[in-house]
Formats: sequence, C-alpha cells, structure tokens
Amino acid sequence: MAKNTNTTTEKTSARAKSTGAPKASSASHRKTKTVATPTPKFTITHDDIATLAFSYWQRRGYQGGSQQGDWDRAERELRSLIG
Repeated sequence: MAKNTNTTTEKTSARAKSTGAPKASSASHRKTKTVATPTPKFTITHDDIATLAFSYWQRRGYQGGSQQGDWDRAERELRSLIG
C-alpha cells in the first residue's frame, strides 16, 4: 500500500528552513530586566496611635486600664508593624 504524505507541509517546512524564516520565540529565551522598587516609607501619626489606643479601651467595655498604658501599647504595636 502506498504511503500518504502531505507534500504541502514538507515543502513549507523546507522553505521556512531555507529562507531563514524566524523561529517562534518562547518566553524562556527572553531576557527580563529586574528593576528595584523603593520600599515605601510609613509614618505613624498621632491619630493612628490615638485610634488604636481608643480601640483598646472600647474592647475593655470603656472601663479600667489607663490612657497612658493604652497609648504606649498602641505606639509599640504600630512601630513593630512597620519594622
């Protein structure tokens, strides 16, 4: 039995090779440039500390503790978050 071949494909492939047609590019061969992005600077404001300190007092049911203790705790916690 005769072997069926696709002569069109064979001719196209041969033509692509002989004419120097560009090969399909893949993403793995592309060079990437790494750009350093600056780390954003965070500042703790008076309002940030006050809001967090107030939330501590709220969680205690508006009783007990001290304003200064809540303030110090809030300030420490916020400073630890930003590093």
